[in-house]
Amino acid sequence: GSYARDSYGRLTGVLVDEAAAHVLSFAPPAPLTARLEAAHAASRAAAKVGATLLCDMTDISVPQEMAFADLQDVYASAASQSLLSTRVFAYAPLSQRAKLAALVKSKGYTDSTGMVSWGGLKAFFDGSLGSRSALFDAPYEGEDAEEGNAGLNVTSIAHIKAEARAGAEAGLSLAVHAIG
Repeated sequence: GSYARDSYGRLTGVLVDEAAAHVLSFAPPAPLTARLEAAHAASRAAAKVGATLLCDMTDISVPQEMAFADLQDVYASAASQSLLSTRVFAYAPLSQRAKLAALVKSKGYTDSTGMVSWGGLKAFFDGSLGSRSALFDAPYEGEDAEEGNAGLNVTSIAHIKAEARAGAEAGLSLAVHAIG
């Protein structure tokens, strides 16, 4: 990630992609009760419009270990407390492949309530269009063109391939964020 700067080189406060995770690493995580309430509210809102399944594709802006822990700490707990109005399929960050494989090996792909499932890994190949960090062959137009900004490669293809192979051997699926 990177920290956006204005034409004078001053920080603008805009955090590009993984820079948000770096900054957030200095803030305490939201308490479990707040994360449970958020899961409950999201599930209720989705059910109101007819959704029966939510997919949590993981969040690059939170510590990877926390994103994985939410599989059980938040979703399984919410399900056991009957706080979910929809089923949830939760992806784990690519970096948590070994932990997810161990979870699948020990518990299978679904929690005891049947409301929460897992077994997918999420990889981030590049950034996003909004922050002009999606990876392209040529620089973005405007100021970015002058700086040669063609986007940001978050994870190498070689690393994604290696993790995908290891994940497939463990019965895990892979979703890749790739915009450019």
